[in-house]
Amino acid sequence: MADVNESHLWHSQNSADVILLELYVDDLLVAVSSPEIATRFFEFLKSKFEIRYTNKLSEFLSIIIEQNQDAGITKIHQSD
Repeated sequence: MADVNESHLWHSQNSADVILLELYVDDLLVAVSSPEIATRFFEFLKSKFEIRYTNKLSEFLSIIIEQNQDAGITKIHQSD
């Protein structure tokens, strides 16, 4: 289902399972409620499209995302 205010933001919810999609041209950002949902969703995408999947978000729309989960820090900046 598309978000009313953002045509490139989609969400799907089935009981406790949630998938959020942010799609802009050829960049796709996915947030899910569990690793199992992520696995099933990306297996489905791979069966339909040629995709490059990374388990860790490091770049989206030329924005660099650096995460240090141990320190609880996320840094966001534009690429040079």
